[in-house]
Amino acid sequence: MGLARAGIQRRIVTTIPYFGLVPQVLMQSDLIFTAPRRFAQHYASMLPLAVIDSPVPFPRIKCYQLSLPQPDQPTDIAWLRELMSSVSNTLTRKKGMPASDERDADNVNIVTE
Repeated sequence: MGLARAGIQRRIVTTIPYFGLVPQVLMQSDLIFTAPRRFAQHYASMLPLAVIDSPVPFPRIKCYQLSLPQPDQPTDIAWLRELMSSVSNTLTRKKGMPASDERDADNVNIVTE
């Protein structure tokens, strides 16, 4: 479901250069930020932030690994990419459930407490 179909209009009030700065910006404002649940819960466990379920369902955020081949500087990073994929898969799955059913991968809103 999109925001327009839900009768909600997005209002962008700020942009920041790095995703990791979001918690500090939120603590100094009355803004709401939609993020993956794992990101939100991580910062809410350390800072005065609250995690609230979104009133509108959002599609899952997809993450990709990209690397550019550099023939003049050969390195074998396949092992690192595989390790990163394995850790990500482990973090986004419950036992016996596919990642698509995992609540930790949902998007939620983060606000100041």
